[in-house]
Amino acid sequence: MAHRHTVLVVHHDQDIREALEEMLKTHGLSVVAAANGHDALQGARTSPPPCAILLLEMPLTVGLNLRNAVGEIPIVVVSSDRSARAEAHAERRVDVLPTGEISRLMQVLRRHCYVR
Repeated sequence: MAHRHTVLVVHHDQDIREALEEMLKTHGLSVVAAANGHDALQGARTSPPPCAILLLEMPLTVGLNLRNAVGEIPIVVVSSDRSARAEAHAERRVDVLPTGEISRLMQVLRRHCYVR
């Protein structure tokens, strides 16, 4: 049996965080949520997520700081900002998706995590 992996979801909007958390849980993932990059970094240092980190509408530097703090974990950047996506795309080992691409998001997570 495959085991569940944890995804750290970072977004300032509580409703969006909670909706994404519920969706990910229905696909067999455990979710840890943070409202901002600082909280995410603190949580990741305390208990590093083993699988993927989702950064939604957050600066890329937050993701890179998280990676530096906890090691080589997959990062998925979801953003509506084209320049932020281009910057993230330039950073290898970072998956980049435009906002609203839930089916593609699940495909990316399947590569990194056990997802039903």
